[in-house]
Amino acid sequence: MYMMWKYKKSWSQKLKIAITAIWGLFIIIASSSSQSSTTTTTISTSADHSSSESNFHEQDKSISSEEYSITEKETEEPTIDDATIERQYKNKCSEVAYESIIRNANGFEGEYFTFTGEIVQDIGDGAYALGVTFDEYGCYEDRIIFTFDTGDGIRLLEGDTVQIWGISEGIVDTESIMGANISVPYIAAEYVDLYY
Repeated sequence: MYMMWKYKKSWSQKLKIAITAIWGLFIIIASSSSQSSTTTTTISTSADHSSSESNFHEQDKSISSEEYSITEKETEEPTIDDATIERQYKNKCSEVAYESIIRNANGFEGEYFTFTGEIVQDIGDGAYALGVTFDEYGCYEDRIIFTFDTGDGIRLLEGDTVQIWGISEGIVDTESIMGANISVPYIAAEYVDLYY
């Protein structure tokens, strides 16, 4: 009979410790979902279990206080403003002669370029023909095709002088203003500056 009581007492203490530990983990998990950059959670548990049995003359049993401390540091990603992103993108774009890009078999596909010229045709659906070099009469002779989504921003019109920055999508076959089939470089523009 003595052994059975001792077993129940020990099991009861273990159960209380387990419940206290589970409660502590619950508090840790709940507090870790907060938005602060550093979270310190301290959980203290103490229980004083005493019993006296006149028949067994047992001493008071107690669970000592245990302290758990967890420090969680959330690393914040450095934020880069839009102006910095734009500057970095534009810096990786290089100028290239029209002759070089049109003579390359794949139009330097995947490389970043910048061009300045006049929009000579609004093709539609965000596509434009950009005149980039002049002939001897002062008319734009060489053209590239570029696409750009202006969103709700300013509209691009024929006759606008722009500078574009974007990635080369290769050489595409298109139809000229006069109806002839031509091959031209195609740039997917990320940024466009409009010059008034």
